[in-house]
Amino acid sequence: MIHVFNQYDYNDNIDTNAVADPVFENNSIGESIVRGGSWAHLVEFCSLNKRAYKSKTSKETYLGFRVCRYVDSKNIKIGNKVFAKTSEVKIMDSDVTITGSAELIHDYGNIGGGAFPAGRNVSLSPFIMGQYEVTQELYEAVMGTNPSLCNESNSTFNKMLSGEKQKLRPVEFITWYDAVAFCNELTKKVFGNDTDLVYYSVREGNPGSYTYKNIYTKQDAANKKTAYMDPSKKGYRLPTEAEWEYAARGG
Repeated sequence: MIHVFNQYDYNDNIDTNAVADPVFENNSIGESIVRGGSWAHLVEFCSLNKRAYKSKTSKETYLGFRVCRYVDSKNIKIGNKVFAKTSEVKIMDSDVTITGSAELIHDYGNIGGGAFPAGRNVSLSPFIMGQYEVTQELYEAVMGTNPSLCNESNSTFNKMLSGEKQKLRPVEFITWYDAVAFCNELTKKVFGNDTDLVYYSVREGNPGSYTYKNIYTKQDAANKKTAYMDPSKKGYRLPTEAEWEYAARGG
């Protein structure tokens, strides 16, 4: 399963007008949407339209993340080192509006129907997404630590992961806040500046004219501060739920 940049929302108040990839920023809610299946889940919970929510402070061995941004590139390179399993895929070349058709189902903490329930039209802009989940190697190179429990020294996972390369396993046991901070730190290292950073800890103004201040940091993540996304920036970020689902279902 992966984190997406959407806080927990049942989609009860469906906007039938075309909306630009809603991210449901209700910052009084400490839960976020997670999508996709994992080794820890039954097959029926791995279907495309299954959604679940987790506390943004949750750390699980089955929960990782992918990175996304609005410009094209190949494998991630930091300095002279090119990192394996970090290639990115261009999902779309032009704007698109998706008309929702799925039934909205609430069951046992899972919210069925996906990001495009009947009655909602969602507009997406061109974007690219990581082909793989963020690896332990890349996370450690960017953040300086590897918090993953799924490793060769952990007897619980030794047999299940036999023969795999430790450094290329997905990073896990990270919070939603950690994933957001990672995106900013990765942007700094790859872009070499702070001007393209996506996440900030302060947002001022009104919808359509927001200004963003105070770059979101690792310390902000440790303090579980709210993160705001500046959609005008081109750096690394978490995919929104609608972006993830559009990519996962092949358009």
